[in-house]
Amino acid sequence: MTIIAILLVIAAFFGGWWYTVHTLKGMDSLFPHLLGIPVGFVAMFCLACIFFFFGVFSI
Repeated sequence: MTIIAILLVIAAFFGGWWYTVHTLKGMDSLFPHLLGIPVGFVAMFCLACIFFFFGVFSI
């Protein structure tokens, strides 16, 4: 179960990055990609916090 949760957290990062790039595709070519990195980290952090809260991850 933990490995699936880790893969979902990594997928959340790429999903956040892709969503930002897809949404801002009309802007400059490099800016959406750079902005997508922090958005991906926020999505990854939120999903990891949910998994910690429900006990899928433990310290």
